[in-house]
Amino acid sequence: MSASTASVNLADVSQFLVGSDTLKLTPFFIKNFTIPSIAFAHPSLMTRSGVALHTGADSIDFNDLSLDIMLDSGFQTYFELLDLAMQEVNFEQDTFSTPTFDLWVQILNSNKEILFRVDFKNCRISSIGEIALDPSAELGASLNIGVVYDYWTYTRSYCDKEVRNNSPIQGIDETVLDSSGTKKGPNRWIGKPLSAVKI
Repeated sequence: MSASTASVNLADVSQFLVGSDTLKLTPFFIKNFTIPSIAFAHPSLMTRSGVALHTGADSIDFNDLSLDIMLDSGFQTYFELLDLAMQEVNFEQDTFSTPTFDLWVQILNSNKEILFRVDFKNCRISSIGEIALDPSAELGASLNIGVVYDYWTYTRSYCDKEVRNNSPIQGIDETVLDSSGTKKGPNRWIGKPLSAVKI
């Protein structure tokens, strides 16, 4: 065990699991989770009497995503995310690329049952924060990353208690909110594996 991490099972202290279906990324836990806000732009038209009438929305904006990651003792999550971010820049040729990936966050209740899942589409890492290595930290080291993305969707899940042995978790009632605000795909069965994360 690293001197900078605590001897604690992260699955016991976090109710938020993050992973990806498009990356070879080890699922990891985060301290807290804020669902980004959605803002619709409704243009206004002025009438002759000076009254502003709002029309239908013509654009939608999603706030950026910020994740406070609880690092494992071997810092595997940190190096996986660092490698992913560094794929965007070529220092020798002084060029940037724009690889994208999808990211999901599963929200669990106190019984480790999945309440719902939020999927972030076409993500890019915008920042990787510093790591404070403190041997006395109760939960070990943590890391903040910033993520930009195109839009997010959600999935409501009704399932049995989570089993962290790669057994599939099944749920129903998937609802997708696309960039136009249209709901698509209700009542579609899903099955997603959860991986063990131990330190």
